[in-house]
Formats: sequence, structure tokens, C-alpha cells
Amino acid sequence: GEVGGEHGGGPGGGGAAPQGFVFDWSIVVVMGVSVATLAAAGLTARRQEKWKEKMRERGDVGELESAEAAPDVVINEKIAVGIFVLNVTTLILLYFFLSKVFFTIITIFFTVMSIQSLSLQLSMLLEFAWKNQRSYTLLGISFSATDLVSFAVATALGILWAVKRFWVLQDILGVSIMLTVLGFLKIPNLKVACILLPLVLFYDVFFVFIQPAVFHDESFMKRVATGGGLNELMPMTIIIPAFVQHGKDREFSLLGYGDIILPGLLVVFMARFDVLRQYSFAKGYFLLEMFGYVLGLVLTVLALSVNIGGQAGQPALLYLVPCTLGPALVASYLRGDLRTLFYLGTTRSQDGEDGEQLAAEREALIETPA
Repeated sequence: GEVGGEHGGGPGGGGAAPQGFVFDWSIVVVMGVSVATLAAAGLTARRQEKWKEKMRERGDVGELESAEAAPDVVINEKIAVGIFVLNVTTLILLYFFLSKVFFTIITIFFTVMSIQSLSLQLSMLLEFAWKNQRSYTLLGISFSATDLVSFAVATALGILWAVKRFWVLQDILGVSIMLTVLGFLKIPNLKVACILLPLVLFYDVFFVFIQPAVFHDESFMKRVATGGGLNELMPMTIIIPAFVQHGKDREFSLLGYGDIILPGLLVVFMARFDVLRQYSFAKGYFLLEMFGYVLGLVLTVLALSVNIGGQAGQPALLYLVPCTLGPALVASYLRGDLRTLFYLGTTRSQDGEDGEQLAAEREALIETPA
């Protein structure tokens, strides 16, 4: 998304600073939230992959089949292109048809999705402290006490946000949505990442730099993210109020969910591959990708401070994509992992002429430590 600050400077998914870039510590907090979200998603993926490998070693077929039957959505090449087309179409529709009614529909959708996501994340968190729970069944639906508590808390917070629009609740709900998306939405190999990430990079650059210059109009992305003339911020950003306010209007630092989720798909994928390849945490790709993401955020803020492009905003993916995809390609080439990552990745089956050979290579990797 576009980087700027609503009525002030900072990384974000929306506005721009009319008076120019002004550093505020809220920028650092936004960066910290985004990095912590990706770290949590990556570490969770590592833990889940390690658990699956232990099940394979034990020959626990039942548990393994149950885990691998989870409703994951695997992005293939066509879906990657579809995500790009969907982003473009949605942005244009929102730009031309954004109204109070449309915004209300988006608010309801966000509330429902955030309740489901927060309930899931809280339930997973509580299960660590509350084990061997008793299961209950109602109307054919099985649930535990932690499920019930998590759903009640998530519902209360979701409704409270919808009514009061507290920024801290939006951030809590937003992080839960991103963690859930990164847990269910997966790229199977580096080939898909090399299609998806450059496409969304182009999308970001076009609607921040090219579209306003060509059509002599404000950025579609900026207008949509800041709610147009509705005086509302779209629920699609991490939002932190500026520590120091410089005007009558309240200032925020913002970062769009897409600037976390899209690079995050690659970060989580590399975290899972580390377990497959049996790389240690210090020598694996996950830590390298996290450093790359942080570097991308720093470059984004630096670009914002010198106002590259003259739009008083920056396309964050212009910096985040090269800083995550680039290190993955270079490091995997130097380590001899590029072919495996590019064609096979972390999937256990593969279609096409090379499918059987690649599958055999993957199984060999499981038994051959790096």
C-alpha cells in the first residue's frame, strides 16, 4: 500500500503529510507491530512443520492426515495473477463507488472476519496453557471451553470496535486477521512468489506514482485508504497515533495490511522450508527474510523522508519485495537450494513431468540434514 501518514509523517497505507515528512516515534511502533506479526507467523509455521515431521517419524498416520487435511489455500500461478487482478479491480471500484453504505458493508465484513480470526488466535494461545480440555457438542458442533471463551472475547471486542472505532482495537483485530491469513494462505514454491510479488509491486508503484501523474489526479490508493470524503479510515491498516501532534487534526502513522501479508507469504514459506531442509534457526532462510523485511521498512521510511516521486507517499512494496525476494533468490542459489525451492518448495506432491523426481528429492531432503 501507499506509505505516508494521515495528516502527518509516518509509514502507512494511506495519507500524506501536507507539511512534509515529520519523524515521529509512532513510525517505529508501526514497524515493530508489522515485524512482530511476521515473526509470530513464521515461528508458528516452523512449530507446525516440526510437529508434522515428528508425526512422520513416529508413523502416526492418523494425526498427520488430520493435520494435512487442514483447510489451507495454496496459491498457484493462476491464483497469483488473480490476486493482482482482484486488487486492481477492488481498488478502482472502491475509488468510484465509495459511499457511506459501501463503507458500512466493509465495516460489517471486517467485523465478522476479525471476530472469527481473533477467536481462532485466542483459542490457539489458550490451548498452550489449558491442555486436556473436555469437549462439548451442541447442534452437531464440537467445542472446548477455550473455544467458548475465545469466541466470547473476540465477539465483544469486534462489536466494540464497530461501535467506537478505537484504533487499538483495530490493530488487535487486524493483527489477528493477518496471522490467520498467513496461517491458511500459502505459496507452494518460489516460482509462485516470483510471479505474485513482482505483480503486486507493479500494482503499488502504478497507483502511487504513475496513475496520479498520468491522469493528473490524486492517488486512488490514498483516497480509498483515507475513506475519501467520508472522514473515515478504511479498516485495512495498522494505525498508531503520532506521539507528537502538529495540527488540529489528529495525526497517525499507518501501514497497510497488504504490506505485511504479501511479503509475509514468502517469509512464512521460507520458515517452513527451513524445517524441511533441517536448517538451524540461525542459519536458516527465515531469519534472513526477517532482516530483509526490516531493511525494506527502513528504506521505505528513508524514501518517504526525501519524498521520492514527489507524491508525499511511497509504495512500500517497492522496497519490501526486493528486500525479501532478492535475498531468498541469491541465498538459495549460493546454497544450492534454488531448484528445489523454485519448483518443489514445501509441497509433498507435484503435477507435471518432473513431479515424481521432485517429490523424490523432497523426501530425500527430509532424511538428509543440511
